[in-house]
Amino acid sequence: MRLTLLVCAVLMLAGFLAGQSDDCYSIGVVTDALKTRTGTQKIVHSWTQKYFARLGDRVSVALLKILDERDLENPRTVKEFLPVIRDAFSQLESVAVPEDKEPKVTMFLLVSLTSAACLG
Repeated sequence: MRLTLLVCAVLMLAGFLAGQSDDCYSIGVVTDALKTRTGTQKIVHSWTQKYFARLGDRVSVALLKILDERDLENPRTVKEFLPVIRDAFSQLESVAVPEDKEPKVTMFLLVSLTSAACLG
């Protein structure tokens, strides 16, 4: 029974990783994290926190690809994704791509949010 569960877990993980290989901005992982961190449950998985610590600036690229203008203007949505950005920069030494250690896209996103809040 334990062996069967272990094999199933390994196959699910392998399938997940294979599905993510073409996703250079980790859009799938960020989307899943947003779903689990929103609403009433607010579940934060340890493996996603470790994964986010390797993303850095790529997480903001994924957020811009996932969210539309309406989402970015919604204070509740912004409040829900800000911890994702924080997690992505929590361990800069773990960021996989050196260019992603600098928060260029993240600063663009945050300044845009600030400007929209001031104008709105």
